Amino acid sequence: YSGGFPRKKDYDSLVHTQRAIYYTQRELEDIVAHIGKNTQLIICDRGSLDSIAYWPDPENHFYESLQTNKTRELARYDWVLHLDTATAEFYDLSNPIRTETYSEALELNDKIKKAWQGHPRRIIIPHTPDFITKMSISTLVIKAILNQESMEEISLRYLKST
Repeated sequence: YSGGFPRKKDYDSLVHTQRAIYYTQRELEDIVAHIGKNTQLIICDRGSLDSIAYWPDPENHFYESLQTNKTRELARYDWVLHLDTATAEFYDLSNPIRTETYSEALELNDKIKKAWQGHPRRIIIPHTPDFITKMSISTLVIKAILNQESMEEISLRYLKST
């Protein structure tokens, strides 16, 4: 959102903003993949299905509106790492881009998790008492992915549950 996408919450604004984010995300992913053809790993802060959490209509309307489907979107990503929202005690509202209350953030977190259900290599990195620990776990998971470890190996070694 710091790139200039509006944060209006009326129906039309939500639809148009999420469509713009979806297409921008896809184009950026495609150009990065094209430029970095020999790159081992491309990490995105957000994936195409994250928009479903902000979409004002049922999920099927999202797919119809964007002329896509869940299978096609999931196939775009080899791995999905979902970093869970912090607990209420650690939820930081000092970031001006963050406009959600804690309860809204939790709801969005759950919707994003649901949107990515079914991805064969989805890892959920739970909240930790400090952000540095969560980033350390994320870094270890990324290194394991680069070392071609399996989902099972990564889950057993770094996560309590997925």
